[in-house]
Amino acid sequence: MRDIGKNIRDLRIAQNLTQDQLAEKLFVTRQTVSNYENGKSRPDIDMIVKISEVLECDVNTVLYGVQDNVRKTEYIKLTVCAVVTLVIVVAYLYLRPVTMQLRREHYIISFDFLLGFTLIPLIWMLTGWTVMQLACVAFKTRLPVPKWTKYARYALIAFVIIFFTLVFFALLPVTADDIIYLLEKSKGLSGAYTVHFSDTLLALRDWALITILYKFIYPADIRIPVFLAVGIALWLCGFPKNNKPKSTNDEKSVQQGA
Repeated sequence: MRDIGKNIRDLRIAQNLTQDQLAEKLFVTRQTVSNYENGKSRPDIDMIVKISEVLECDVNTVLYGVQDNVRKTEYIKLTVCAVVTLVIVVAYLYLRPVTMQLRREHYIISFDFLLGFTLIPLIWMLTGWTVMQLACVAFKTRLPVPKWTKYARYALIAFVIIFFTLVFFALLPVTADDIIYLLEKSKGLSGAYTVHFSDTLLALRDWALITILYKFIYPADIRIPVFLAVGIALWLCGFPKNNKPKSTNDEKSVQQGA
């Protein structure tokens, strides 16, 4: 409770608010906010609850600052993302020689493309997010997330979903044909069955195939910088969204802290 002024100041800065802006939201003067932050005066119970609502945190955070369980959550996020990234990297390193062998011996490239347009983007997107999370944990700070960034977060998620949808829509039918071809060839059959699609689906598939392969490979492969930037941007936009405790009228906690 002795650092409540510092807590208010840190939470205000994290929300990108000036003392004037916070004072306006609290319906007090700027000098009152300044006195709170400098320790010259202390807010009463009702004001503490109001501050927690305005600064989008729970009452205990205003009273005691960021708790250890919040930092623990940041460590858990870092560990999970690092492990998932490592697993995908290992899977790519294991499958890459297999796809290259199919390419050399059977002139089949669909598996190689499917691998390269799914795992590589995932690896670099997760790498970008993990690096930012590592910096957050190392420096024990997180950049403020303005409210407008939720729209950027939605746009980034939509981009990722559309990209992978196009990848699977374009490459899975081709891959299915190649799988059937390999199965038939293993049985000693000269012909291979083909997965048939309507003309509309074939046209859409060809459009997606051209869009993905030629736009992302020629004249330069931009998968790495694009998805590295997407991973960093998702972290900056607060993805996954932090579930903040609701600022209910927990006057018992306030009174205990007082």
